[in-house]
Formats: sequence, C-alpha cells, structure tokens
Amino acid sequence: MLSYYKIILIAVFFVFFLLILKFVFDLRTSIDKETIFMRIQQAGYCEVADECVFIDKPCNIMDCGVAVNKKEAPGIKFLTDTYNFPYIERDCDIKCPVLIGTDCINNFCALITKK
Repeated sequence: MLSYYKIILIAVFFVFFLLILKFVFDLRTSIDKETIFMRIQQAGYCEVADECVFIDKPCNIMDCGVAVNKKEAPGIKFLTDTYNFPYIERDCDIKCPVLIGTDCINNFCALITKK
C-alpha cells in the first residue's frame, strides 16, 4: 500500500507535469498572427537577390510562401513552424503558382513565379 508521502509526491509530480505542458502550449500560442506578419515584413529586406530565400507554407497564414532575407529565414521558419495555426482547409498546392525563385526588388525580397 502506498504511503501518504508517496501519494503526495505523485500528486506534486503530476501537477508539475501539467504546468510544464501548459507552459509549452502557451509558448506555442503566445505569438499572434499580426506579430508573425510584422516579423515577415521586417525580414524581407535585401540589397541583392542572393540575400533572399523562400520560406514555404503554412498556406493558412502565408498563402504559398514568402521571400525573406536568408539571415532572418531560420527565425521566420521557427515562428511559422511553432505557431499553433487554426486549421483552414485550402488547396494550397493547386492554387499556388510555380515558383521560379526569389529576387530583390526595391530592397525587398520578392517571389518570382512562372507566368
């Protein structure tokens, strides 16, 4: 039979585990879409085309993807991968144009698509 101290220890461990889960979930959802859009816009700076890279979907926030400065790409990818996007059913692959590459136009990274 479990002693009183073991039961309390198990209860404390369980509560601690729930708090960790809540922290992880809150971390994933603490950034809102507007903040991500702002960060994507800020990350689109460039001087030459070689500085721009493509970040793919989730299409429910970025349509077919975005072009950002390659120095900013890991941070943007982290934001879009970890944000808990509400699921919006879209047929992204069919509606997206064929991507040819990225370019720097007026000091802002842009996607170049097949016409």
